[in-house]
Amino acid sequence: MPCPRLRCLKLGALEPTELSLPRANLPADRIRFPLLRSLSLNNLCFAFSALNVRGLTDLALYHSCSDPCQLGCAGGNEIRQLILHCPSLQRVAAVWEFGQDFSSFDKDLDPEHRLSLQHLLGHAIREVSFDGLPVAWPAPASFKFDPTRGLHQSNMSGLTSLELTGRVTVPEVWSKAGDGGWSIVTSVEPLLHVLQCCPHLTDLNLAYWTQSMPEEPANSLVIFLPNLYNIAMEHMHADFFKYLFTALRVPRLQSLNLSLHADELEPIWTPSLWTWNFPELQWLEIELHGQLFHGQLTFQETGAVPFPLQDILRGGTWTNLQSITVACVDCITKNEMLGALGLLRNPARTPRLGLVTIYEPEYGNPVDREWLAALIAERNTISWASGLSSDFTVRIFLQI
Repeated sequence: MPCPRLRCLKLGALEPTELSLPRANLPADRIRFPLLRSLSLNNLCFAFSALNVRGLTDLALYHSCSDPCQLGCAGGNEIRQLILHCPSLQRVAAVWEFGQDFSSFDKDLDPEHRLSLQHLLGHAIREVSFDGLPVAWPAPASFKFDPTRGLHQSNMSGLTSLELTGRVTVPEVWSKAGDGGWSIVTSVEPLLHVLQCCPHLTDLNLAYWTQSMPEEPANSLVIFLPNLYNIAMEHMHADFFKYLFTALRVPRLQSLNLSLHADELEPIWTPSLWTWNFPELQWLEIELHGQLFHGQLTFQETGAVPFPLQDILRGGTWTNLQSITVACVDCITKNEMLGALGLLRNPARTPRLGLVTIYEPEYGNPVDREWLAALIAERNTISWASGLSSDFTVRIFLQI
């Protein structure tokens, strides 16, 4: 029966459950909730687009059906239609487990089954989290703004949080090949143009974009995000990070969490166009993976430095840094690691730093513990004499 005054609805099941809504046999008011503002659906599968919830402001949806599912590849489209009919939506978090495994269906999915970030979201939207939902990225050519109106006229100008997880959320565009044909390529440019529309963004979370190496952007973009304070990139191809941070200017960044993968031990380093100048950064966590040597992780003694941690600490601004975690044993030389630790001996560069966490290989040449203990004692002595916090410590764990 109708629930004309219902404002919050939470429905769920312990296991994936398929439901049937025989639309042809139900009057419209049977599935109409005119005052509903918050809707949470967990482990339920049905034709989501049959719901009439135009006043919805908060949507949390977890769809966990495995193959075969009554919605099949249309599950993403059902979620898309539901969101389209909620013009007042402010927060949406949708997980489609079927879409997390991109090999289970054609990744070149019909565009109508993909979620368009450019056209899907209304002016009220503030927080977006899509996990396993195929995203249709707009072509860069479609981003032509009237400078007299500014970017704040964009549908997403009020967005404060963006989270995209899964291979099917990776930005792809059509590119003209050398033989005159067209092909789909991975590119960071659509993401950059979307971010350009979000001046109030505070949180950016991207995950599981490891399968494809993006092309280098054709255009040099500079995107200023004055309110962005948290960036997390987990299980990402290193080039996404490199191209993204070449374009971004994030002066208020407070937390940076990176888990990056490279196809080979190429330099994963800061381009000359930008520096690690994050004066408000408090938490830095870096995990890098390149090639594995004979199946074992080892500190390289010498050679190329894919990740110049020493140069980054020396050239960056770290006045508010409180914690740093480094796990990149197959992407950093031992000398580089020792040099970086040596820079921390004097607290002037990192006056608020209290904890350094290092993951070293199970095999190879570990950091000398006596040398490290002397470094910690010296720094704490200098800090105490300077009136700074003297509780600096270094933790070392094995990375197996």
